[in-house]
Amino acid sequence: MDTTEWLKKLKEFKKYVNNFLKHQKESIEDIHKLRVMSRELFSLLGTDEPFSRGVKKVIKTSNKVRDIDVFSEIYLKSLPKQYLNELDTKSLIKSVHESRKKEIGNLHAYLKTLVIPESAEFHHENQEIDVINGEDIKLDKEELHTYRIYIKKILFMEKNSSAKDEKKIKTLNKIKDILGTINDNYNGVKELSNFDIKPNIFKKIEMFTQKQNLKLFKQFKYFNQKVKKGSSMKKLYIIRHAKSSWEEISLDDFERPLNKRGKADAPLMGSKLKEKRVMPDLILSSPALRAKTTAEIIAKQLEFKKEIVFDENIYESSVSELHKIVSEIDDKNRVVFLFGHNPSLNMLAQNYLNFNENIPTCGVVEIEFDCDSWADISAENARLVSFDYPKKEK
Repeated sequence: MDTTEWLKKLKEFKKYVNNFLKHQKESIEDIHKLRVMSRELFSLLGTDEPFSRGVKKVIKTSNKVRDIDVFSEIYLKSLPKQYLNELDTKSLIKSVHESRKKEIGNLHAYLKTLVIPESAEFHHENQEIDVINGEDIKLDKEELHTYRIYIKKILFMEKNSSAKDEKKIKTLNKIKDILGTINDNYNGVKELSNFDIKPNIFKKIEMFTQKQNLKLFKQFKYFNQKVKKGSSMKKLYIIRHAKSSWEEISLDDFERPLNKRGKADAPLMGSKLKEKRVMPDLILSSPALRAKTTAEIIAKQLEFKKEIVFDENIYESSVSELHKIVSEIDDKNRVVFLFGHNPSLNMLAQNYLNFNENIPTCGVVEIEFDCDSWADISAENARLVSFDYPKKEK
C-alpha cells in the first residue's frame, strides 16, 4: 500500500466518524461498519503510533454494542422454541436494550474525544504471513478467540499488502466467521447466566449450544486445513528485461543499457504489478545491465525494501540451469521475481507450462505451483495465472 492510499483510508475513517456523531447513528449496520473500518485501520497502523490506542478503544467499545445485538437478534432466536417458551424473553430483551442504550452512549461520548490525525504512521507488511498451526487448538473460547485475532491479521494483510489470492481471502473469511459464531455462542450462554433462569433449562441450553459449537468446530478444522494448503503454494514471476539499446556497437552485450522505450516500459509494468498488490519476497536477477536496471525500476515502483539478488548464472543460462536456480530457492520465500533473458526464460515457461507464446521485452509470466517447496516445482503442479507485457497495456 502506498502513502496516498493509506491517507485515503484515514480520511474515510474520519469522515465516517464525523457522520456517525452528527446523525447519532446506532443501528446494527452502522455499528458493524464502524467496527470493520476501525479493525482495518488498526491492522495497518504502526505499532508505535499513538493513534492506534484510540482506534483500539473504538473497537473495544463498539464490540460491546455488537455483542448485545448478537445476543438479542441472533443467539436467542437460534435456540429451540421449547427452551424459549421457558424463558421470560420480554424481560430479557428489555434488559439488553437498556444495556445497549448505555453502551451506545459510551461509544458516542468516546468518539467525541477521539482526535483523528491528518496523517499517521502505517507499517508495510512485505513478508508472506503463514497461517499458524491450528492442529492443536481445542474447542476452547480463549484459544479460538486468540486464533481468530491472528486470522483477522492475516486477512487484512492479504487484502492490503501482498499479491491478492481471492480463494485464500474467501477461505480466511469463512474461518473468521465460524470462529466468530463460536465465540458469540459462548457469549450468549454467559449473558444468559446473568438472568434468573431455571437451572435445568439453563443446563439444556448450555448443552445445546455446546453441540452447535462442536459442529462449527469441525467446519473450522476443515477450512483451516484448506487455507494452510493454499498458503503453501509458490508463485514465480518470470520477467524478461525491458527493451535495450544497440546504439553503442562497441559495448559488450553484458553492458547494453535500456533504450527510451525500455525506460518507459519498465515503470509501466511496475505500476501494473503494484495495482495488483503484488509484493515479492525475493527478487533474483541477471547482473547484465539491461536486466539489472529493469529489476531495480520495478522494485522501486513496488517499494521493495530488500536487496535484489544478482546471480551471474542467470545470464546466458540454459533452461536446466534456470530451473536449478529456482528449485534451490529458500522455502521461506513464497513469491519470487526472476529477471533474465530470452531464449532461456521462454524455455523455462515452456518447461513448466503449455506455453507457446513469445515473452516480449518486459513481459511478465505469472506461474503458481501447488506445492510446499521450490524443490518440488514441476509441470505437474504448475498453473499459468497471467501473462502481461507493455503493448498489451497500451
